[in-house]
Amino acid sequence: MRRRPLGSVASAADFALAGLLLVVAPLVLNDGERFGTWVAYQPGYALSIIITASGVRSLVLWAGSLGGLIVCYLVYLGGDVSEPLISTAMGNILTYVVYGLVCRMFFGYTRRIAADADASRARAAELARREEERRAQVVMHNGVAVMRLLTESGKDTSRAPLIDLAEAELQRMRSYLRGRPSDEAAGTPDAGIAALAPLVERVCDRFADLPIDALLDLGADLKVPAAHADALERALESLLINVRVHARACSVVVHLDQYPAGWTLTIRDDGVGFDPADSGVGLREVVIGELLRHGMRVEIESAPGDGTTVTIAGGPAPPPLLPHRETFVEVE
Repeated sequence: MRRRPLGSVASAADFALAGLLLVVAPLVLNDGERFGTWVAYQPGYALSIIITASGVRSLVLWAGSLGGLIVCYLVYLGGDVSEPLISTAMGNILTYVVYGLVCRMFFGYTRRIAADADASRARAAELARREEERRAQVVMHNGVAVMRLLTESGKDTSRAPLIDLAEAELQRMRSYLRGRPSDEAAGTPDAGIAALAPLVERVCDRFADLPIDALLDLGADLKVPAAHADALERALESLLINVRVHARACSVVVHLDQYPAGWTLTIRDDGVGFDPADSGVGLREVVIGELLRHGMRVEIESAPGDGTTVTIAGGPAPPPLLPHRETFVEVE
């Protein structure tokens, strides 16, 4: 349960009541009853108020009320305190001060912890919201691009491959909204492992209208974790959608290669190319971001007028294919 501490008005009323009881106590107590008796409850009640009301936020109210109670306690003592009881009276006053300071520090410390916890909770909620937005962006990006292509394509021959691709994207969106893996992935004999070559071939078949040459024999036996396969499928779809929309390529080569310690998947087109520094959401999040999050490496080589080559690699970095290639970026 979360309850707010007493407000300033309630705390002031408590302090005032405790002070009033101390002031009027000498009128109802007999001589010798002010110390060490059950009848003189007023000093103990004042101490309980000091402890419980030290959480009031106003420092001025707290300090003033504490000082006021000490004055009221002096009135309670009167001027005829015998010498043996002077030390007891001074100890009681010191108890008021020490307990008040300790409780004030405790309430302040607790309040800071609560504020830090609230800030951490808000930060966690914000990070979760951003992560969910990113996931939705990754899942929905290809589907939105396909729907846009469907609205722009006027010929039935060009719409047929897009309809198949739209059905695959619709299945992926449904799986995301239901919060469970796609039926296609869940139906495999080993849901934790996926064969990469059939997956690449299946994606390429969805783009039958593109001049794709899929060279997959060298990686025919390659298997990867299902989560990696799902990220690769989305990334490959996004890359081929970009080829269809932007590249105006006459040739697209998809090459899968396996070597002892890892593998590479290369997508190369002879289209118009682009500046990788100006990459959009699809390339930045669906391709680079998602693959890096799954421990794969991505290298993009492109320039206006020179086509585009995207190399995706898993496992340790392979031997360089070309002397001028840069080192892959890898997530630690």
